[in-house]
Amino acid sequence: MANTGIPYEKFVQEVYTALQLTKNLPNVSNVNIEHNKHITDNCGIDRQFDLYWERTEFGEMKRSVIECKDYQNGVSIDRVDALIGKMVDIP
Repeated sequence: MANTGIPYEKFVQEVYTALQLTKNLPNVSNVNIEHNKHITDNCGIDRQFDLYWERTEFGEMKRSVIECKDYQNGVSIDRVDALIGKMVDIP
């Protein structure tokens, strides 16, 4: 069976959700972690991210993306560059 990576992505989502719940930080609220988030970039291209993490910190909206890679070896610089390229045009 092919490794789709989806079970690993869901696991990482659960870990980040659990971390946010256990921290109970007074200045962090409205935490939302979405799996398989699609965002249209500034060029009109649909971009997919494994996890999208949105929260309010000290009254300011913060957004992060997480790409989960379930590889036996390290992630190549090409993969890192691809992620940076996706993030550059996200509003």
